[in-house]
Amino acid sequence: MCPCSISPSTEEDFTHDQYRPMALIHARAGVNRDGTVAGWSYRNISPSILAQRGSVLGPKGDSQGIEGAQALPYNFGTRLTEYV
Repeated sequence: MCPCSISPSTEEDFTHDQYRPMALIHARAGVNRDGTVAGWSYRNISPSILAQRGSVLGPKGDSQGIEGAQALPYNFGTRLTEYV
């Protein structure tokens, strides 16, 4: 086995990496009778990820808090994405 495929220890992870802060995610979806998604709601409640890394937030807030919920390749009828 190649040494590069060995996972680092937890201690090494915490020493060298920054993790996302704890978050509460609330997601809801409404489905039509034909199985298509009529509406989708996503709310992320967490401390700022960018501020944790030393960035100054602009007027739109922390884009990384909702990046995983934006520009999804799904055809949702109505979409609401919030970051608190």
